[in-house]
Amino acid sequence: MNQSLSFENHLLKVDKINLKTTALSAEGSGAIDLDNVQCDVNLTLRSTDEKYKKLALPIRFFDSCYAPQYKLNIDKNFRHQLKELIKEKLKIMSFYQKAEKNSILARSYHGLRRFYF
Repeated sequence: MNQSLSFENHLLKVDKINLKTTALSAEGSGAIDLDNVQCDVNLTLRSTDEKYKKLALPIRFFDSCYAPQYKLNIDKNFRHQLKELIKEKLKIMSFYQKAEKNSILARSYHGLRRFYF
């Protein structure tokens, strides 16, 4: 975990934070009001799995630091990323379905050829 912090009066500012686990990585910034124990942090989450690494989920944590609320920022950019990922997965599925169909046809042809010839 890497971070850049500053402290002024009762406000802890997190200018830059990077987190990484085996499943997710996150980067962002925010602030924590230590007097009122309130937080407001914006993060961008990504999967560490190469298949989903292009998909970045913006999320905001706010309210009490003890039980923060969160909001997913599903904006135009995220919808576009998701749409492109789905298109890519559908192309791969279509390719495998065509390959499987061709394989079945080839096996059928060879089976018929042995039977009739």
